[in-house]
Amino acid sequence: MTSDYYIFIAVICFALLKICETKRIFVDYKIEKHKRYVTKGDNYSIGGLIFYIFFLLLFVVETYFDLKFFISISIIFFIGLFSDIKILKNPALRFFLQLFILVYFVFFSDFQIPLSNIEIIDILLRNYFFNKFFTIFCLLILINGNNFIDGINTLLLLNNFIISLFLAYFFSDKIHQPEIIFNYIIIIFILLIFNSRGKVILGDSGSYALGFFLAFFLIEFDRNNPSLSPFFVISLIWYPCFELLFSITRRLIKKNKTYMPDTQHLHQILYLFLYKRINKVKLSHFLVSIIINGYCLFSLCINYIYGYKTSVILMFLLINIIVYLIFYKQLSNRVR
Repeated sequence: MTSDYYIFIAVICFALLKICETKRIFVDYKIEKHKRYVTKGDNYSIGGLIFYIFFLLLFVVETYFDLKFFISISIIFFIGLFSDIKILKNPALRFFLQLFILVYFVFFSDFQIPLSNIEIIDILLRNYFFNKFFTIFCLLILINGNNFIDGINTLLLLNNFIISLFLAYFFSDKIHQPEIIFNYIIIIFILLIFNSRGKVILGDSGSYALGFFLAFFLIEFDRNNPSLSPFFVISLIWYPCFELLFSITRRLIKKNKTYMPDTQHLHQILYLFLYKRINKVKLSHFLVSIIINGYCLFSLCINYIYGYKTSVILMFLLINIIVYLIFYKQLSNRVR
């Protein structure tokens, strides 16, 4: 894509924001408690729409993707869009609709988790149905993990930006179609600029679509680089994935509904901790994003150094989880 396309996307973003402000459409009224908890003022759920326009350009103009992927990410996007405009309110229904379209995509395309080079795991992955369902599980984890961390300005976008920029810089020679990740970086950067103002938010449509897009790219990256540790890709996305799995476990222990949103995520607790001390909304959002993504960047650097050593990556993944749990426990005690 040429610079003209990027300028076009930026203009579309600015124009959509002005239309939304004038016509009062796509307003996130923060009806849900978890949204009121961390956001202030009017913001507009058009980040997903802007990303989808960008994706349409990639599909129609550049023809990077096949029809099955286009159909799948389009439906994933519209599931989130209907959630943003309060037509599809039931989170359980959204989950099953995601599951349905992912079953279609995974079973009707040549898309699956590559072998891990660890025999005990590969015995399972060589089974066609196990591999397909495990691939669906991984896609669901990242898509919804993305949505779980999308509660603080720039948190999700900066996380995706760091991952994609990291891959583009250190592994450009190992990426099958490097122009895809380059274009992805540009659109994320444009959305970051608007999101940092607290006006344009991704919404469910954006977090779902970005999660599916990134999951697809990372699994393809893993398939094309068998020399890397099979857990290297996991180390890139451990934060949103663990946030989801930890939240589900926490709710099960407390006997709460696992699919209902709450205000007990790490970024929400950290936000409250900081906001009570500095009493500045935008600064608190900025600091939460910098603290969490700063640690994620540190983790990426370690994994780059030892990207071919599974034992080291597994050990550092365990360290990340321990750090998360300790940090979460300490913050929870301080904000009670």
